[in-house]
Amino acid sequence: MAKIKISGTDELLATLQNENLFDEDMERELLYAAGDIIVEELQRMVRNSGFRTEDYASSVKYSKTIKKDKKGYPYITITAQGKNRQGERRATVLFVLNYGRAEKYGKITGTYFWTKGVRNAQKRVDAELEKIMTQKLQERGLL
Repeated sequence: MAKIKISGTDELLATLQNENLFDEDMERELLYAAGDIIVEELQRMVRNSGFRTEDYASSVKYSKTIKKDKKGYPYITITAQGKNRQGERRATVLFVLNYGRAEKYGKITGTYFWTKGVRNAQKRVDAELEKIMTQKLQERGLL
């Protein structure tokens, strides 16, 4: 639904790459730390969305599979998993409630709860990743 881009950690990441310290374990640790924070925030926002979505909150999870985009940058996918009682995908329902729906399909005014959740998580993610990378550099005597 919404993408989050990690910023503010560019210099630390460059240092780790230059020193050949940015390996798969580090990549996994950083992505999972970010995933945990974002999922926590999204679950909170889904519960408080203004719709009856409290039972959808626990279905918001991230995939432990790390993928690479076309430029080779690693990422994980965060989505609502599973289907509701009517057989509709939870991710689709939350998408419609987030962005809204046109009058001809039954007007729903979106509240952008998912989008706001991603924005709210951004600062926490940046701070956590910077903390982890700083710790790794200190462990290796580079700071």
